[in-house]
Order: sequence, then structure tokens, then C-alpha cells
Amino acid sequence: GYRVYNFINYYTYYVLGFGMKSKITPEQLSSEWNAYSFGTPEKQDRVEPSDTSVLGGGFCVWCDNPSAESTEDILKHISPYLFSAGEAML
Repeated sequence: GYRVYNFINYYTYYVLGFGMKSKITPEQLSSEWNAYSFGTPEKQDRVEPSDTSVLGGGFCVWCDNPSAESTEDILKHISPYLFSAGEAML
């Protein structure tokens, strides 16, 4: 089988100039998502933490328009989400 990292766009995508793709809060990210949870709140597909095909997860910054935000603004906006994503992976 395949080995994967979970970068599900509902929970882990920040789009420059628009914010979080799904408009969730950092609290929702840490309580609803982890590396073994794929999908949206309406349709969750989960695998067991013992499943060795899941290597981890991550957080994405989508940069179709790189000049939409300054580096400082990006860091200010995503810092709470990065903390929550890290917390959800523990």
C-alpha cells in the first residue's frame, strides 16, 4: 500500500489573501482533526493510529498570489493554526 501524509484541505490549508480555506477556528482544527482523520466534519474517514501507512500530517500555505500578504501577516494569521495542528498530532 501507499504511505501518506495527511494534508486534507478542509483543515490544513491557508490561502494567501483569503484565509483558512474552510473558515474553521484553531480550536476546531485541534479538536476535529488529526493525521488519521481524512475528510470533513460531515464525512470523516479515519484510520487507526497504529496504521503505519500514515506518516503524519501538515499545514499548507497556498500561494497562487504570493504578494497578497506580507510574511509578517502570514505568520500572524497562521501561528494559532500551526500550534493547533501540532497539538492535534500529539
